[in-house]
Amino acid sequence: MTGEEMERAIEFLLQSQANSEARLHAYAETQSEFIQIVTNAIQALVETQARMDERLTRNDERLSERHTQSDERFKEILRQSDERFNERLRQTDERLNRLAEETDQRFRQTDERFKQTDERLNRLADLVERHIIGQRDGSP
Repeated sequence: MTGEEMERAIEFLLQSQANSEARLHAYAETQSEFIQIVTNAIQALVETQARMDERLTRNDERLSERHTQSDERFKEILRQSDERFNERLRQTDERLNRLAEETDQRFRQTDERFKQTDERLNRLADLVERHIIGQRDGSP
């Protein structure tokens, strides 16, 4: 190989080396930009996840609070309903007791009237019997 060919070969190698370094540098810059993009995306996802966790926590707290309020309202409604039921039951018991007393009183009055009626029927029967016996004996 001649000196001139050698120089061209060296120049070619140097040029190829320079091109490779330029490409490697471009790849490194591209890789660095890609890493920065991915890092930014991951950071954005982390921030989004943190916001979503915060929102979920707030929603859970609100849901828990509403559940507690609903339970309290339900218990209050149930308590009031129970009070009204017990009051109506008490009133019904009073009415039934009063009606039972009135019925007992009426039965006693009816028994007394039956007793009086029996006594009057017995007197009437005695009177009729004496009258019949008196007519047989010749008394008018």
